Amino acid sequence: MAPDGTPWIITESKDIYRATRSGWKRVIGKATGIMIGADGSIFVLGPVRTKTGYKIYKIEKSKKVWKAVQGRAMRLAVDFKGVPWVVSSTKMIFQQTT
Repeated sequence: MAPDGTPWIITESKDIYRATRSGWKRVIGKATGIMIGADGSIFVLGPVRTKTGYKIYKIEKSKKVWKAVQGRAMRLAVDFKGVPWVVSSTKMIFQQTT
């Protein structure tokens, strides 16, 4: 759920959708997980699992493309400042730092 209350979903076929006033709109890309920070930043876990987890992507809203973020994860969360936190394939928790 985005901060403005807009729901985002991922289908069984890993397609990404967001709700609009006229219905569900397809968003470019595929994913297995999605999290949205209180600041509106949107991150997804990519569609392909590897031994070390899923690739992490953040949407560049101005270009409407997903940009890869360093690291891989099995689980994903985004804090109120838009910083991703992940659980690795070895069950360790990491926070993105700059």
